[in-house]
Amino acid sequence: MTFLVGHSKAGKSTALEALLYPLGLLTATVMPEVRSCAYVRLIFRVAGTRWQATRSGSNPRARVSLKNLDTSGEIEHLLPVTSTKPGETTAGAFVQGLLGLPGAVRGATRVRLDDFYGTVMALRQNTIASHFLGGGKDEARILALEVLLGLWNEDLAGLEKNASETTSRYRAARSALAAFKKLRDSGALADPASVRATYEQKQREHRAAAQRWKMADAVLKTAVGEVGRLVALHKAAETKRRRAAKQVVAAQSRLNAATAEHAHAEGQLGELLKPKAQGCTCCGQPLPEREPGLCRECGQRHQGAANRRE
Repeated sequence: MTFLVGHSKAGKSTALEALLYPLGLLTATVMPEVRSCAYVRLIFRVAGTRWQATRSGSNPRARVSLKNLDTSGEIEHLLPVTSTKPGETTAGAFVQGLLGLPGAVRGATRVRLDDFYGTVMALRQNTIASHFLGGGKDEARILALEVLLGLWNEDLAGLEKNASETTSRYRAARSALAAFKKLRDSGALADPASVRATYEQKQREHRAAAQRWKMADAVLKTAVGEVGRLVALHKAAETKRRRAAKQVVAAQSRLNAATAEHAHAEGQLGELLKPKAQGCTCCGQPLPEREPGLCRECGQRHQGAANRRE
């Protein structure tokens, strides 16, 4: 084992984070010294091949650059920290593959690069008690140790998975069989012939109900069409009614005007048929009677006086 010791706040965790952070670990909260770096770069050797890992310190979600330094023409791998698409390779999974650590799975437990570093390889100060002294994720810690010690076998894990699934199915079937036996012993289950007859009766009732539904649906569609036709007729009649109402208002206005004009004409006719008594234009007193042909006011004869009166 390798122990990194030092006084509190000496930078032990910062040094470990600076080494592990560029490899694509899921750590989102890092020390201020690491976070203040524009880029954190680590050069490491795996099986005699040098690799370079670069990651943004200020943006933990930025992609990780992994590059083979010993092979000329090797492309640079820009990999995400967390997978957002099905089948997408993360930086941690890529490094895990370089180290030859398989993605072991047991039930709901799956070990990733974080589990190897956080539970076995690099125990930081705040993880010793939770991951090494018996607490925390025991399943992940045990599975990671089995992988590192060569005790985990993929074929055996598949057999264990199949056995677990088979056991679950067997328990479900046994539970269903026990429930069936309980119902049978209590007499709750009816005679099979009676059940079959009831089933056939329900089938006939269902077919009859389906036929009635089809007939009712046809009647409903006809009624819907009739309603549409009546609505269209009602709209046309309403349009005619509004047009006729406007015409009635206009005719009423013309009638009122003609009535007023008729009354005025009757008044004028009455004045012409029964002229008002005429008085003197000077003093207003009634004029004396004159002989026919003489002016009632001045007494002189005027040519055509009778004609003017008419």
